[in-house]
Amino acid sequence: MDDDEVLLSELAAHRRHTLELIFRSYVEDGSIEVSDRAPEDIMEDFHEILRGIVSASEGERTEFWPSFDHRETLRQRAAQEAANGDDRIAITLYATWVEHFVNGMLSQAFQRKGYSTKFILPLLRELRLPTKATVLWELAGLPALDEENLKLLDHAINLRNAFVHYKWSPSSEVDSDREIGRLKGVVVRMNGLVADFSAVESAVIWRGREEEILGFYHRSIDDREVSEGFGMDVANQTIKEVFDFE
Repeated sequence: MDDDEVLLSELAAHRRHTLELIFRSYVEDGSIEVSDRAPEDIMEDFHEILRGIVSASEGERTEFWPSFDHRETLRQRAAQEAANGDDRIAITLYATWVEHFVNGMLSQAFQRKGYSTKFILPLLRELRLPTKATVLWELAGLPALDEENLKLLDHAINLRNAFVHYKWSPSSEVDSDREIGRLKGVVVRMNGLVADFSAVESAVIWRGREEEILGFYHRSIDDREVSEGFGMDVANQTIKEVFDFE
């Protein structure tokens, strides 16, 4: 391929990725209900939303404000640091992953209940993570997290805070070795916590059907006949004309 073809291919891939993020966002905030509905009906909802965006824009670009999910990068870097033997950096990254997860789930849950960011953000900012993962979690209507995982979360946060807010306190070799062993034990268990919490997210947001629905979504994009039937021609128009992509 020449340079122009490469550029066009990259732009197409960018639009495709952006479109999937848009679809995910409408499922996550409850605008598109999953429950036990057929994938075709879920895609039809997305089709209608896209038509509404195009219609409302009246040929003008519409401004959207994205938020970015850093969790996969955090998880990968944490695992890498753990493999390299730097457990303090690993626990800092794992604990940050947990905080992103808890804040994200709460934000989405309260949005689905109709609350605005003006209500949600002060709660996320002011409350301690253990309180958010228990009391606020219940108020948001989310299923309770496993008790053992909550204990592990608390250990991870305390270890992260001890490193981030380092006090330069001297300790004996015995105490230091004990602390290093405790840290390593927590880090080893964090992959399991990440997997468990990710499963909770999939169950709450996608009703355990994430693979099925996204698989149908991707087939809808790939299959020209299905794509046109579910308005993916409108989707491309949306990305090209409404969003800031040429």
